[in-house]
Amino acid sequence: GVEAIVTDSDRLGVPLWGGEWSGIWTADHVPARGDEFLEQMLSLFDEYRVGWSIWDYSHLPDDYLSLREGSSGAWARRVVERPYPVAAAGPVVHLSYDPASRRFEMAVVDDGGGDTEVRVPASWSPRIDAGGKKHDWNADEGRVSVRSKKGEKVTISISDESLR
Repeated sequence: GVEAIVTDSDRLGVPLWGGEWSGIWTADHVPARGDEFLEQMLSLFDEYRVGWSIWDYSHLPDDYLSLREGSSGAWARRVVERPYPVAAAGPVVHLSYDPASRRFEMAVVDDGGGDTEVRVPASWSPRIDAGGKKHDWNADEGRVSVRSKKGEKVTISISDESLR
């Protein structure tokens, strides 16, 4: 299964990508535990550090799994709209997101000195904890970055304060 694909990816030195996937529904396009499925898939992708893109079905009559604001399928935004890493100073050793609490966490071990960067959704009012390290927040770009030195562990935790 997934572990064999991860092993091949590591052996070949290539990243993994999960593209053109989406939620599940019945034959008449009624969501069938769609939020549960999305949460499980994204948790699996986080666990194995798999990049992904999702298929937006906003063209369907009932707007199932639409990421458009105000649509009946916008329930998916709660799961899909979240922070994501765009650069890491070394191997990502932990990556997780909890859609219920809207809390993102990641840890990186710097293998050469550099920046770890995370994008944050524009709709968020982020509370950022960089494990005591100085971090830069660019609100215009929705980007937090942490500079580190070789051998250092970088931890970043981001939660959405607009939920409080």
